[in-house]
Amino acid sequence: MNLTKKIRDLDVRGFIYLALIVIIMILALVYFDAIIKFIMTMLDVFMPVFIGVILAFIFNMPMNLYETHLPIKNDKVRNRVAAVLSIITVLLFVVVILIAVIPQIIENMNNFIANSSNFINNIEPIVEDILIQLDLLADMMASIESYEADITNTIFTGASNRIPNIIDYLTSLSTGVIDLFIGLIMSFYILLSRDMLFRQIGKLSKALFKPKQYDWLCDFVALVAVTFGDFIFGQVIEGVIIGVMCYIGCLILNIPYGLICSLVIGVTNVIPYFGPIIGAIVDFLIIFLVDPFQAIVFLIFSTCLQQFECNLIYPHVVGGAIGLSPLWVLFAVSIGGGLFGIPGMVLGLPTFSVIYELVRRWTNSRLAKQETEL
Repeated sequence: MNLTKKIRDLDVRGFIYLALIVIIMILALVYFDAIIKFIMTMLDVFMPVFIGVILAFIFNMPMNLYETHLPIKNDKVRNRVAAVLSIITVLLFVVVILIAVIPQIIENMNNFIANSSNFINNIEPIVEDILIQLDLLADMMASIESYEADITNTIFTGASNRIPNIIDYLTSLSTGVIDLFIGLIMSFYILLSRDMLFRQIGKLSKALFKPKQYDWLCDFVALVAVTFGDFIFGQVIEGVIIGVMCYIGCLILNIPYGLICSLVIGVTNVIPYFGPIIGAIVDFLIIFLVDPFQAIVFLIFSTCLQQFECNLIYPHVVGGAIGLSPLWVLFAVSIGGGLFGIPGMVLGLPTFSVIYELVRRWTNSRLAKQETEL
């Protein structure tokens, strides 16, 4: 009798859960636009908090090193000193890079614009001769003259229509700067209160979840933190190494715009799999406007450099944090990029790595349980 009642109660509870899920899905489909708008509004409201958490996650890496090596016995004082030193270290690194790179970028961009003008002036007679040979010059000039007024009106009309967009862009830019500043301050206080926050979140989790669920949650958070931390740190280190090696190679091979090309290679290398290809194509087009032969030389050099990176640097610097085969790497980057663009391409790989590890653990657990039942 009791067993029958339990089964009946279980069926009723399952039906209620299923009905609630169906109702929630229907409401989500009906009010999809309103839900997306609400989510975007909440993202804008909590953006300083998100920035603060991300910055605190980044600052926490050097902070752990400082806490380990600082000869300060008082834990609270060591925590504060390590937090300040970690923020100063990261900001100082960024400032030094900007001071060293920006003047070179400006100079290279000026040279690039001048060389682009020379390239256009040199290629213009060639194009004109081709049009004359094909008897298309007269038709081309007539088409240009006929559309000249329309093109001018389109440019002015587009410019006037773009003024509200420019104002919105400047407003968004100023809001972003303010959010970044607030997030930087918030990250400092997160670092100072890191241990207290962990204790509070731990107490709340213990109160909400059963012991087994709490242990799984702690394991999951640790897996995510280690995977993302090692991946991001490894990608940044790898990008710096490849950028420096590319710059040295450009100096040796006397390739123009070596600094800009190295920066492009270093930054795009953060994107797994597709990043090196994108960087090489962009650099090839930049160099091609000045010296086509050197552009081909750079393409060969960058291909050799990427092979060196894939076979020697990546497995030691990043590979341990991911542990995925090339097939799953390509799958994760493609899906992440298709859903969320470049951020999805960068973060899709560690996200899929976490999912892959969870599925692997669940599969092994199920197989072990099945073996014990036999």
